[in-house]
Amino acid sequence: MRSLGIILIVTFGQVGALSLKEQGLALFEQAELTLKRESDPARLAHGALVLAGLIKDVDSSRSEALLRLAARALSQLDFEEIAERERRRTGRTPRVVFRSPYDVDHLWEKLLEEAAQLRVELVREFLAEIKADDRWKGSVLARLARSVREGHARDELVDMSLTHAISFSAVSLLFALRERDPERGHAIFRAALERAVQRGDLDGLYWLGAYAIPGVNLPNRFPLSNPPAPDPMLARMYIHALVDALSEVAVRANPMPTHIYRALVNIRPHAEQFAVDVVPRIDSTLAFVVSRLSPRALAEAERSDLERTTPEVEKIEDLELRA
Repeated sequence: MRSLGIILIVTFGQVGALSLKEQGLALFEQAELTLKRESDPARLAHGALVLAGLIKDVDSSRSEALLRLAARALSQLDFEEIAERERRRTGRTPRVVFRSPYDVDHLWEKLLEEAAQLRVELVREFLAEIKADDRWKGSVLARLARSVREGHARDELVDMSLTHAISFSAVSLLFALRERDPERGHAIFRAALERAVQRGDLDGLYWLGAYAIPGVNLPNRFPLSNPPAPDPMLARMYIHALVDALSEVAVRANPMPTHIYRALVNIRPHAEQFAVDVVPRIDSTLAFVVSRLSPRALAEAERSDLERTTPEVEKIEDLELRA
């Protein structure tokens, strides 16, 4: 965008006699004209997002038009998360990801952020154009919900997030609400739990366990240095839902995934405390799961659990990246 900066400097000299507002608009129009001559879609989208952010408080319709320009440009590019690209390239999950301003996933997220500042309907519209999976969409929407202050817009973003996926970001949002509006946080948790059960979303259920029973050692973990005590009602509700889901998956699974064994083993002590009536079902399901796993798979699952209970110090952003 070097040429854009040159245009701004040259134009400033030409409009020195104008009022400050007129100067600003003249500069903006020149920058906009320069931008529209950009042939690279990623650079075009990046520039449009910069200009949209600058003009949104002055002319929201113009900002919206620039967001649409950015969306059209991004639609020409293949969607790929930078972490996934690095994972495919190196064969392992990267601990650190170096981003470029032109990464497509980053630009789409920035587009949604700017859209949320204008109106939530725009977020819904642009989201439909993004060729990303539900996990990415759910995570981004949950992060957006944390940044939006207007209550109705935040509620809509939360609802949209849960429609797509329950993620690390959703649990982070729930814990943020737990501090300032626990009733709202609990209500969102119950809605999320219901949706996860309806979808058969075991991954989402594992994430929700971090909120229902903070510190629980399930396949998806949420790092807490000082976990709050569980709410007994939420814990009981969650344990019933999780055990039902695990039992259904175990019956159909072939081969049997070891994470089911680990989840049952680790939820059992909490069931003894909050939902003792479920313990017999946990035991019977565990017996069935063990009968379907090889000794080697069981040993690997137990070793993995031991490592998880004595983890290395990890940064929260590392865990979010893996999520």
